Amino acid sequence: MSFSDNAPGGEKASTIALCNSESPEGGYLATRTLAMPKDENMHRDIFGGFIMSQMDLAAAIAAARHSGTRVVTVAVDRLIFKKPVHMGDTVSCYTWIKSVGRTSMNVRVLVISKDGLSGKKEQTVAEVTEGVFTMVAIDENGKKVRVPPLTE
Repeated sequence: MSFSDNAPGGEKASTIALCNSESPEGGYLATRTLAMPKDENMHRDIFGGFIMSQMDLAAAIAAARHSGTRVVTVAVDRLIFKKPVHMGDTVSCYTWIKSVGRTSMNVRVLVISKDGLSGKKEQTVAEVTEGVFTMVAIDENGKKVRVPPLTE
């Protein structure tokens, strides 16, 4: 499910919402960075591994914020690349804790890019990647620890 699937009016509404709001659908802005030349692949798009690493960091920030402990990534599910990111784009990762187990959390990560180099007055905003990361809370010895339940 993508952000625009949930937005009233579809993708047009999601673009408007993202232009007027810092956080789509109540998501937590975990990371924001600028795509640089060092992050480009041979086709001059931003390398998918760079986007994945930003998503992993965002999921870890959200899970650690929820659990109050160190967390590790144990799985990635449904990682979908929708559109390319270009050098100079602002890359923002929004997160939602979707479910919590005894020691694990499923974190949805949505990556939004904003055109940074077009010089246009109205910049292009797009959903570019999304996925679900399973994070496990651990203590200082690497042992799994309980996480708090989700609250409304």
